[in-house]
Amino acid sequence: MAGLLKEAYVGEWLNNPLWNYFNNDWFLANGANWDEFVENERINGVYMGTQSSIVTGIPSTALTPVKRTDIPNFVALKYYRPQNSTLVQFGEEYARIVKQLESIVPQQKADVANAIASEGIHNSSPFENTAATPMMSTPTGNTVLTEGKREITVKDIFALRAAVNAAYPGLKGRKFIMVIDELAWANLASSNSTLQAQVAYQQGPGTIAFPYLDIAGIKLFSDNRVPFYSISTGKRATYGTSYVSANHNKAATLLAPQISYGVAIGSFKEFINEDDAAWQGDILSFGQFAYAGPFSSDLQTNLRVS
Repeated sequence: MAGLLKEAYVGEWLNNPLWNYFNNDWFLANGANWDEFVENERINGVYMGTQSSIVTGIPSTALTPVKRTDIPNFVALKYYRPQNSTLVQFGEEYARIVKQLESIVPQQKADVANAIASEGIHNSSPFENTAATPMMSTPTGNTVLTEGKREITVKDIFALRAAVNAAYPGLKGRKFIMVIDELAWANLASSNSTLQAQVAYQQGPGTIAFPYLDIAGIKLFSDNRVPFYSISTGKRATYGTSYVSANHNKAATLLAPQISYGVAIGSFKEFINEDDAAWQGDILSFGQFAYAGPFSSDLQTNLRVS
């Protein structure tokens, strides 16, 4: 049987690429595909230098030559890996073990895609309140939900859209997406009959889709993988920090599809220990390089991760 399980394991990966699982996640599905820029486990890009100015009128002297200086930079891919899978051969039929692989591998891929998306949502949220990444607080008069947090209303979404239009006039006609935690989303969805009808229409009989609310050109997706912020400092909590209601505020993050962030996959490596003496079977695992998150407008100060 030596080599047969390895062949089956790798085959399961090659026959159903990880991108298929990305397309089943609303966040990853809305990111730009940056695979073509991946080399040596990092996404390569450049910070565009200053453009030449525009001169009007017929020149009486030679125009000053201008050379644009671009600055190369990169984002390093992160390494994701599941726990080892142990397939015991002793006393088991090979066909049964291969059948087990058919469910193990998809679950591992789904778990990896979820981990990439969870970190990507965190990466794509503002670090703190700045002019370039403004953050709005829900009005103090809003109803307080569980955990002591105030609800988000339709009026708040329209106010957010107006603020975005004012800050970025060139994006007035653009559709946006927003991640909002499930409790706040459910409360918003049930707040009026129009939003209730939206959800009912999307989830008709036999429909499989990402449920969302469409308000003021913003699609709001329900997802508990929302980033949260320190109440004391106002800054985004470190990824992996456990949420504590008394210490953190959850946030709904606004993103521009295909612009605010991207997704890239690097190399894949399988690890198989055949005929392991301790387990009397094969031990299988893999590692996947990938990244989900933003390409900052200022690569020198915000982008490099090395």
